[in-house]
Amino acid sequence: MLGAADIHRVDIGDEGQLSSVRIGADQQFDRRLESEGSTADEILAQCRACARAGRWAEAEATALQGAAAYPEEPSFHAQLVWATYRQDRTVEAYELVTKAARRFPRSVAIAYAAACLNGALHRISEARHWLNLAIDRASNPDKVKLRSLVQPELLCVWNEGNASRQDE
Repeated sequence: MLGAADIHRVDIGDEGQLSSVRIGADQQFDRRLESEGSTADEILAQCRACARAGRWAEAEATALQGAAAYPEEPSFHAQLVWATYRQDRTVEAYELVTKAARRFPRSVAIAYAAACLNGALHRISEARHWLNLAIDRASNPDKVKLRSLVQPELLCVWNEGNASRQDE
């Protein structure tokens, strides 16, 4: 299993493509995914399983592999953003989601991640903007709204809205 110290740097170019990844592990992880001929769904399931287990370095490495193998799939970029953020690299995650948002302007997951990261950075108006975009883009907007109500990074959006109503 990869540890947090195994992944040294992730670079995503201005167009959102994965341009550089340095993984300090012995690279067997890279070869395992390629040799198995994993589909995007299989890699994404593996990434989500790592995230559910709180294995964020492994989730990050899996998302990187998925993004390299399937560069047009925004889910890998969203997973990469979350894994980076959960490893206390909020500013790096914000930079990643900013580039991913330009690359995938219709992605609900990217817009939601942008909302959360802006909330985590106390950029409330930007968080609200991205949350509204995620809701507008969603096939099930109520699901996104409900999720956002319990998302710790977005409490500032909802609390500020309640505070402004109380001031009126």
